[in-house]
Amino acid sequence: MNTDLTRLVDVIMGEAVVALLRSEDHISVDTLAMRLRAMSEGEKNPEKRNAIALALCEVQREFLPLR
Repeated sequence: MNTDLTRLVDVIMGEAVVALLRSEDHISVDTLAMRLRAMSEGEKNPEKRNAIALALCEVQREFLPLR
């Protein structure tokens, strides 16, 4: 993954966490994944949609096997 895309994935992940904090929602793997899915549905920019999909894959790959 190139550096710009990696940065964008990190930004997207941060935006999702901040959105959860602002909504005072419980932060968990499930709520983070749900938030990323919601972000993807509303995103028109293909590059950002790709970054959101990669962020979601990263969350699922890193955290779901721990269950």
